[in-house]
Amino acid sequence: MENILITLVLVGGLIYNIYNNYKKEMEKTAKRDVRTPTPPVSAQVPPMRTPPPVIAMGSIPAEVSHIQKYKSEKKNVSKQSLAVQPLEDEITAFDLRQAVIYATILDRPHK
Repeated sequence: MENILITLVLVGGLIYNIYNNYKKEMEKTAKRDVRTPTPPVSAQVPPMRTPPPVIAMGSIPAEVSHIQKYKSEKKNVSKQSLAVQPLEDEITAFDLRQAVIYATILDRPHK
């Protein structure tokens, strides 16, 4: 019974000290000069300048026409490769022995 009483007194003293320290910290923060930060002054952003209009020239350089031709051919090739390809009608037989061998190879324990 004495041990419980001593423990309760120690816990009560600990809680009292924590409460007193909390009150002291609150008084310190109240005394501090707490200033609200002033919002930064926004500098005026110069208006966006539009680029000067491009004057069309009579002919396109050879390099540019070559690249345009290359890109258009590349687009055509990619569209053709996306075309539906016929499915192969080959019927493959299921080999249980080969499937077990592959499963064993894939599921082997790592050392």
